[in-house]
Formats: sequence, C-alpha cells, structure tokens
Amino acid sequence: MRFFVLNIFLAMVWALLQGELSARHIVIGFVISYVIIGLNQRILGSRNYSFKVIQVISFMVFIGWEILTASLSVAWSILRPRPHMHPAVVAVPLAVHSELGIVLLSNLITLSPGTMTLDISTDRRTLYVHTIDLDDPEAFRRKIKSGLERRVLEVMQ
Repeated sequence: MRFFVLNIFLAMVWALLQGELSARHIVIGFVISYVIIGLNQRILGSRNYSFKVIQVISFMVFIGWEILTASLSVAWSILRPRPHMHPAVVAVPLAVHSELGIVLLSNLITLSPGTMTLDISTDRRTLYVHTIDLDDPEAFRRKIKSGLERRVLEVMQ
C-alpha cells in the first residue's frame, strides 16, 4: 500500500512540475513513477508492487464492464414491450472475512444496477442481496462468488 501512495504522490509531483494539474499529466506521471518504482523494487524492498498495480487496474476494468453490462440489462428489462421481472432476495455465502473486503464487496454489488446489498448476517458469513430480475438463484450466487468476490479477494491479498 505504501508503494501505491508513493506512486500517487510522484504522479502529483510530476503533474505539478508540468505546471498543470490535469488528468493527462496525472496519468503520465503515474505511468512514469510506476516504471521508476518497478525498476527499483529490489532497493525499495518489494517484489510484488508491479503485479498488484496491474491487478488493481484489471479489477477496475472488470468493475467498469460489470456496471456497463448490468446497466444495459436493466435498461433492456425496463424498455422491452412486456417487461417480466422476477425480483428476489438471495443469500450469498461469503469467502471474504475482512471488514474492508466485506464493505468493498457490498458496495460493488450495490453499485451495479439492478442489485443492492440489503444486510449481512450476524456471523458475517452471508450477504443478503436484492436483485430485480432473478431466474436462477444458484447462477446468481456463482456469478457473485466467481466474479466480484474472487476479484475482491485477489486485490485484498
């Protein structure tokens, strides 16, 4: 985590040295500082920072894709001539045990159109999720577990 903060700091310094705090300069600064940190990993005492940044970027692309496909699915469900929705609440068993991991997973589920996290069990092992259109509860659980939850676990390691 400290290398990520260093990466952000160096990106901001780069942008400020360019005389303009714009997204373009921040991204360029992030890439340059990423390369610098990557080349100096041995000196800095970390060997997995480069992999972690790639993992986080992959995670963000995955989340963007999930939100886009969920948005299109909800739009299609609403706009079709004869909408047929099957709202339901599904209990999803959790493999994520950390507080931060549970919060991240819950918020990502709620961020996706058509789904919303309602509650978590008192033992923190089950998440209750509302969905506006459910055909197969097991397929829904598998999608969350093999998609969002798996990626949250990977990023949190």
